[in-house]
Amino acid sequence: MNILFEEITHASKYGNETMIYTVSTHYKTSNNLREILNELPVNDFFRIHRSHIVALKFMNGVKRNRIVVGDFFLPVTKYYKVPLLARFAEIINRNIFFTNKTLTAHESSV
Repeated sequence: MNILFEEITHASKYGNETMIYTVSTHYKTSNNLREILNELPVNDFFRIHRSHIVALKFMNGVKRNRIVVGDFFLPVTKYYKVPLLARFAEIINRNIFFTNKTLTAHESSV
C-alpha cells in the first residue's frame, strides 16, 4: 500500500489492526505503530499515546488531555506529554532567517 506522508492525519491501533487515516479515507494494516512511525518523517509525526500517532500539521487544537485531529479527539498520556510539549517549544523557539533578497522584496512592496 502506498500512502503519501503529507496526506496522513493520524494512525491508531485497535486490537491487532492499525488504522491509518488520511485527509480523504483510511486504511487498515497489520503493521504496529512502531513500524509505521519508523517509516514516517520524524519532524512531522509524533506519538501521543501507545495507540496513537498524529501528524503535527493536522492538529486542530487541544482539549484537556486530548488532541483534536479533524473529528477525532485522541488522548495524550503523561508519558508522551512532556516530549510533545518539548517539541512544541522547539517549533515555537525556532529561529527564522530571511535572505536579503526576501527582505528587499518585502521592503519594496511597503
